[in-house]
Amino acid sequence: MEKEPKLISIVMPAYNHAHFLERAIQSVLSQTYKEWELIIVDNHSTDQTDAVIASFNEPRIKLFKINNEGIVAKSRNLGIKMALGEFIAFLDSDDWWLSNKLAVSMKFLNLGADVVYHDLFFVQNENDPKKKKIKCRPLKKPVFEALLTKGNVINNSSVVVRSELLHKAGLLDEQKGVIASEDYDLWVRVALYTDKFYMINECLGFYWYVGANLSKNKDQSLAGAIILEKHKHKLSQRLLSKANAYLMYTAACFLINANKKKDARKLFLQSLRKGNRFIKTKSIYRLAKLFI
Repeated sequence: MEKEPKLISIVMPAYNHAHFLERAIQSVLSQTYKEWELIIVDNHSTDQTDAVIASFNEPRIKLFKINNEGIVAKSRNLGIKMALGEFIAFLDSDDWWLSNKLAVSMKFLNLGADVVYHDLFFVQNENDPKKKKIKCRPLKKPVFEALLTKGNVINNSSVVVRSELLHKAGLLDEQKGVIASEDYDLWVRVALYTDKFYMINECLGFYWYVGANLSKNKDQSLAGAIILEKHKHKLSQRLLSKANAYLMYTAACFLINANKKKDARKLFLQSLRKGNRFIKTKSIYRLAKLFI
């Protein structure tokens, strides 16, 4: 006998993205997997957001309002709390999915995965025929250690995760210091409860770079240091050193973007000395580019 399909709650924060929202919602409506609810948490938009949502006249779409004070984690947390599904999917209001995204995700969740994620197409211009990808990678076990020493590999708009794990982990951190890295922080805490993270080897959605993405111009090592501080007592000195090397590498990448190449070089050299093989390889590559 075929099992009854399980409900997926899709959490979508929104703020003045009416011009993107129709595309994102339509990609949910087009899913071949039909057992879903879409929870839109709107930060009191002043554009046509309400009208766009109402135009679909779809009972599976639920709208909640919040004053999130610029902290999108508050919107996502409200969505998670309101969710009825056994699984939670995240979709930013300027991103969108292929029609088989949920069906493929459920295939692997039904096989025993607790968290699934995948590549996204990187879109800067809808008329551009080139399809670059934001690539992720499989996470080696223990996943908790892999995330802290090699960094985040999970695209937020690609994730489907068991709801109970988000509640066990304490939901997203709402402090301002981890803004734009709050998803990374959450996956680190989820990894304390499960190693069953599975990378789907398909590109099942689109990441809209032109939208107001919070992480574009932010030094991610600052939030990374806050995240590491929470968990450093769980790491051996060897792993703590490797986690710090990852933060040096992240800070150096930011310095390159800020055109501070001399300072970046110093940090790349430190991450090269102290990092694991993965970080060493990336540091060598970055150093080589600095001298080209």
